[in-house]
Amino acid sequence: MLAAGGCGGSPPPVVPAPGPSLAAPAAGTASAAGIPAPTRLHPEPNVYGLVTLPGDVVTMRYQAGFLDRAARLQFRLEPALKRFDGLGELDRLGVRTYVLSRDEWQRSGLGMPYGVPVRVGHTALAAPADGDDASVRLWADLGVVLPGVASSSLRGTPQQASALALADVISVLQIAEIAVDRTRLGGDAFWVRGFVTHLAAADHLRREEPDTAQDLAQVWRQVATLRPPRTARLEDYRPEMDLAEWLWFQAAFAQAADSVIEDEGRGVLRRLRKLGEDGLTGAELIDRYPQLGIWRDAWFSAF
Repeated sequence: MLAAGGCGGSPPPVVPAPGPSLAAPAAGTASAAGIPAPTRLHPEPNVYGLVTLPGDVVTMRYQAGFLDRAARLQFRLEPALKRFDGLGELDRLGVRTYVLSRDEWQRSGLGMPYGVPVRVGHTALAAPADGDDASVRLWADLGVVLPGVASSSLRGTPQQASALALADVISVLQIAEIAVDRTRLGGDAFWVRGFVTHLAAADHLRREEPDTAQDLAQVWRQVATLRPPRTARLEDYRPEMDLAEWLWFQAAFAQAADSVIEDEGRGVLRRLRKLGEDGLTGAELIDRYPQLGIWRDAWFSAF
């Protein structure tokens, strides 16, 4: 869980201004430029000797010695997936989550840096088993200021625990994405899928983890100040992005989701599902939610 914060109303909308380039990496660290975004499906890890922790809808596969880590992540992901079942007739969608050490991650050839969760197959995730100095440097190289963490029982230093906490929030986003992919809410453009994914995740976190939602909003506000590495059109949100671009777009979608939830209140996902019964288009979304047109112009027209 991210550091505790106030549980009051959502922060005011963030309109990004062109700012400095992404923070330069610290001396002696590798540049984060060119790291692919976690937007594609990877093969499920071929790892032997994993232990299984059954769950209602999320089954954990973890390495011996990481039971506490697997149980904590399962405790977070299961309520999220159960809520996302409300997006449509998902027939109690089940998800497998692999909790891997850095060595097993590298042996699995997942093609993403350790510390960034990825989707493996259509209904599975791979998540890091712990935080380490390299995962802390990864976020620093991207210009991301990690939040604090509320719990002192996590392994490693506070910075390593913060890197792991941010990875877990990304896992919640990916669980939401799996659910969206099983519905007609993915839309006619890649950005529609990204927005609906954030809408589902924000609705869940506001209800179940309000402190996390507040702390995550601080992270996205900070990420929003980073100039997008190349272009910044809504249509540039695509699978072939790098990680820095992807993060900037997540900050944009988080602000869009917050603005819709603020205006629509609870039940927004249920109403959106009815709107998208025959498929969802970006034009329909902007027509139904005028605040999305304001958001689009504020975030993207300046570039």
